[in-house]
Amino acid sequence: MDGSSTDHDFYTGKRFNRHTILEDGIGQIAGRLGEAEFAKQLCLHAPSFWWVGTEKGSYDFVIKLRDGQKITIDVKTKHRNVEARPHYSAHVTLSQKEYEVQVYVFANEVEGEVSLMGWCTKQWFWGNAQVVSAGDVENRQTQFVERDGAGKVSYESLRPMSEMWEKLKPHTEG
Repeated sequence: MDGSSTDHDFYTGKRFNRHTILEDGIGQIAGRLGEAEFAKQLCLHAPSFWWVGTEKGSYDFVIKLRDGQKITIDVKTKHRNVEARPHYSAHVTLSQKEYEVQVYVFANEVEGEVSLMGWCTKQWFWGNAQVVSAGDVENRQTQFVERDGAGKVSYESLRPMSEMWEKLKPHTEG
């Protein structure tokens, strides 16, 4: 290898594009770890799926349901320095609002460990999200400053992952 970057590099050490929030590219690693954890769970629960994350499209997975329908899923993983709490927020940047995806799965990564926090449909997310702008301060207690325009909802408002796994479970004849 000559050390040059390709379209399929998982970590470039810099932003993927102008919409990538963390400048050093660390979000790429968190994102891939989140996708890997979700894929591991899909291996246990889903009848059939494809990972398309390397294609840099608007979603990471396509799942084929029992009835032959397909759903698209985007896994949104946030790198954190502390374990996430239920009142913490799941974010989707405004630049991705029109992406063609049906379901969001939200995950957190802390020191390489991934927790799947919950899921929702894109329609539900944008119908319930609080829209924030870059520079907005979340609240007086935490003084968290928003890095980009985004929609956000609390983790506790998401559907539990167990519900997704139940919906994806193949029917058994018997």
